[in-house]
Amino acid sequence: MELHTISHANKRRKISAAALVVVVMMGIMMMAQLLSAERLKSEKNWLEIARMTASSSSNLRRSNMMTASSVSISGLDGGRRKITLDDVKTLKRDGFLNLDAFKSNPFVAVDNSWLHDLNHMINRKDQQQHVIVTLKKDGKLNSNILSTMIGQQSFTANVDMTQLESLLMDDNVEKVEYFDPIYKFVVSQFSQENSGSQQLDLDINGNIKDTMQPTPSKKEKDWRLTFQDKNGEEFVVLRVIAEELTNERELNGLERVFNNIKSSSNGAISTIKRAGSKKFMMSVKKSQALALSYEISKISNIFWVEPAPRNEVHNHWAKGITQSGSPFVEPVTARGITGKGQIVTVGDSGLDPNSCFFYDPDHACPYTNVTTNLKVSNHRKIASYWSAIDDVSEDDAHGTHVSGTVVSQSIVGSLSEHDGIAPDAKVAFTDVGCSDPKGCTCKGTPKGCPCDLMGGVCSPNENAIYPPNSMSEDYFPYAYNLGSRVHTNSWGESSGVLGYSSDSADIDKFIWEHKDFLILFSAGNSGSASGYSSVSTQADSKNVIAVGASMNPVSNFKYITDNILDMEYYTTRYAQQLMNMYGCPPVNVTSSDSCDQISSSVLKVCNFLRNFKTEADCCSTEGEYCSGTGCGCNFFGLGSQCCRKCRSAKYDSNLSKMIYNSENIAYFSSRGPASDGRIKPDIVAPGYFILSARSHNTLSPMTCAESSTSVAKSVTQMGGTSMSCPLTAANALLVRQYYVEGWHSTGKNDSSKGFAPSAALMKATLINSGVPLLGYLDFSGTYIPIHDTSKDPFFNLQSKYIEGFGRVQLDRVLMFDNSTRKLLVGRKDNIKTSSKITTEFGDPVISSTEDSHTYCVAPKSSGKMNDVKITLVWTDYPSNPARSKHLINNLDLGVKVNQDIYFGNAEEKNTFERDNTNNVEQVIISNTDSRIVINVAASYIFKAQSYALVITGENVKFDECTSSDYFEYSATAKSFSSSLGTGIKIFGFDLALVMVFIVLVLLIIAVAAIATCVFSFFVWKKQSQPQQFARLEDENTREL
Repeated sequence: MELHTISHANKRRKISAAALVVVVMMGIMMMAQLLSAERLKSEKNWLEIARMTASSSSNLRRSNMMTASSVSISGLDGGRRKITLDDVKTLKRDGFLNLDAFKSNPFVAVDNSWLHDLNHMINRKDQQQHVIVTLKKDGKLNSNILSTMIGQQSFTANVDMTQLESLLMDDNVEKVEYFDPIYKFVVSQFSQENSGSQQLDLDINGNIKDTMQPTPSKKEKDWRLTFQDKNGEEFVVLRVIAEELTNERELNGLERVFNNIKSSSNGAISTIKRAGSKKFMMSVKKSQALALSYEISKISNIFWVEPAPRNEVHNHWAKGITQSGSPFVEPVTARGITGKGQIVTVGDSGLDPNSCFFYDPDHACPYTNVTTNLKVSNHRKIASYWSAIDDVSEDDAHGTHVSGTVVSQSIVGSLSEHDGIAPDAKVAFTDVGCSDPKGCTCKGTPKGCPCDLMGGVCSPNENAIYPPNSMSEDYFPYAYNLGSRVHTNSWGESSGVLGYSSDSADIDKFIWEHKDFLILFSAGNSGSASGYSSVSTQADSKNVIAVGASMNPVSNFKYITDNILDMEYYTTRYAQQLMNMYGCPPVNVTSSDSCDQISSSVLKVCNFLRNFKTEADCCSTEGEYCSGTGCGCNFFGLGSQCCRKCRSAKYDSNLSKMIYNSENIAYFSSRGPASDGRIKPDIVAPGYFILSARSHNTLSPMTCAESSTSVAKSVTQMGGTSMSCPLTAANALLVRQYYVEGWHSTGKNDSSKGFAPSAALMKATLINSGVPLLGYLDFSGTYIPIHDTSKDPFFNLQSKYIEGFGRVQLDRVLMFDNSTRKLLVGRKDNIKTSSKITTEFGDPVISSTEDSHTYCVAPKSSGKMNDVKITLVWTDYPSNPARSKHLINNLDLGVKVNQDIYFGNAEEKNTFERDNTNNVEQVIISNTDSRIVINVAASYIFKAQSYALVITGENVKFDECTSSDYFEYSATAKSFSSSLGTGIKIFGFDLALVMVFIVLVLLIIAVAAIATCVFSFFVWKKQSQPQQFARLEDENTREL
């Protein structure tokens, strides 16, 4: 029995040892899991934040890609259909038809039943399958069949049977799915419900409020490009985008298919136009557009279908505000940086060359209808004038005002105080507005313009813009070939419904292929009507600068009102706008008998407005409509708008001083986020009551000598992001001249150090200059702090979608020899890395996720570095409308100060929340006397990516990185909390982390040992009594 007892003890020890090993192994596995979880935590957190901050309109847009509104569609099952080898067998048997999840068109109505025959024709002739191929995480496919990238590892492909079977059997392929037609367009974009609402306010400049007068009839305008034919039938213009790998033979085949469809459409399709290398446009009856879009989406070479948008314009002291924050201080132009040697391109409606700000007595305006073999003209202000639509400028033309903000320079000395911000630059003008009463046609656009789709002729419209169908092939090359490197556009789609469209991709494509070409777009004026996610589809582009509008100070409003405004003009303008809103007939009518649709009360209002012509009428308080309390005519508050004394008086109140404040955002300025959660607008600039050159109709021109007799005839005020955009473009010209002349090196003009900056560097410089607006947002009459001091979670979260990265202020970024702030630009000579560095336009290039560029910044002299701002910008590879996330190359900005880690755009330090959405990232360090280690790396690279890095701050300089200056982290797997960092690495992990791991393992071993002892004790206790009984029984047996 003693041997038996010893055996049990050995067994218990073995069990205890095994238990200890198991517990230790479990502990190690738990630690490994912890490390892995920590590495992935920030990725998941950021994705969740991106989802939460995306607006409801963005979510609605994407949800409509999944469902066809109220139409019931079977076979979709909430996602794409995965293809298996069994499906291939079925396809071989049935001939490619069974993969079509929607055999019948759910949008076909009685009047478009011809589409049923079209469905049969497409399915019979198209022997390719349109699929989505998703590769495994590290999978690579050396194949020329992968076409458009729609995810980091997902691509579209057109395949035949053999290719499909090969893909399904390839070890690099995770899955192959059918690209269903319903995913190739957004159903909600075909609904009038998304046309947006129209304000009662007449316009940005008028701000006429609704009172108790008879309500005018209001017709909501459609955000899509529509027109009526001679029979009154309404048509909409569609854009059809082919797959990237579609070759010329296949494109010609598509064109034949579309023409066959047109011939059998019973007039539902009026025009088809090849509008780009991979783009077609067609005019379709509005009632049948959705059904046709679905049907042609079944063609395997078709990638995307969308309605073309209706583009429209986004209608003295601003230069000081954007240079120093003060209306009267201009430190940049004081240094002679005035746009010398620069050409800006403006795309807009008419420019008046007879204005004193553009007139050249020695050279005629250089009009042209072609865009090839052009040279910069000798005209003192106009480098070239491309009459893309016409060459007519109306009275108070938008294009003259916009161009004047950038480059105007008067030949009359008394007007020089109203010169543009870059008066020594020239403008290359592209006229894309139609002001000719006879109508307009496209000129110099091989791929055509919207007029081709509207019966061949565009009707005159002071607000409409008709850019070329292909911006990357026709619109921007004109400017680039002339030597222009800044292009400003104060127009766009007006509602924000389209999000990232084929226009957005086209714009991004041109900048990607011309990385020294900066394009700016106004964000739009839908902030008050649509609120968040209201930026135009053009401003939604990743690589442009989208510009919102801030306010001007009240002193600006009062000065312009007292000294500049032509009140007779404003009186008749407001009267005409009100007549338009009331739907007044064109002649004076005293009875409703001849106008059955107009009530007698409205006709009385119309007759009153026709006779409302002078400032005296506006100041009057007599009569049925003008009588009442307040200053001047009470009808719609006209007195406060066109009576000078009344308008001026309103700016004296304390409320006006709060409302008209340069720290406020303009109430109309469109807000972000972009369709996929990106920060938009990028930046803001003053855009309310901007004084600039005034035009007069060039069909009956007013000479410079005539207009210069009065300041009011030479300049006028306008408001909108249309004004803030050229203001920012002008500052971009100053930034470009600054780099070209080498000021960045020592703060002095040194052309030997100069270089032509990339678009990314110009954008990074302007964004780095941004200062936060400290004022208010007019939220439907309630004034809310833009940066809510109460830390209200809703408004504090949304401030970046109101102002972007702040208001432009160049003295915050451009360094001069007497500046306290210094400018550092990331160049390859400042990078600590073991790999060879390539550059593009001087910008460093990251070629893979293995690349990591580290910079070190230290105090220039004793003391702290203050207000350090680090901005990273890259021109990203173009996306496409089918993607829900549009960032392709995903770079990361990481900053280390002592043991604290900051990532670009993260709300707090040491959170490891990295931005996987934006191609602009920024970190701000308030003050430190420690060295700053800056790292740029990539978590995903599709194509080699150059980037611009701009650093500003007080007492900063680049310093040599030493062995103790490092920033080691994997861009694809997040590091552990940096608060534990020591600076020493073991197997790629920080020493502190390794020590914590060891301590935890030892702790687990200790706990396991104690548990084993306790377990052994109870086991022994349990077994001891039976063993005693057995021993006694054995002894008793012996005695017997």
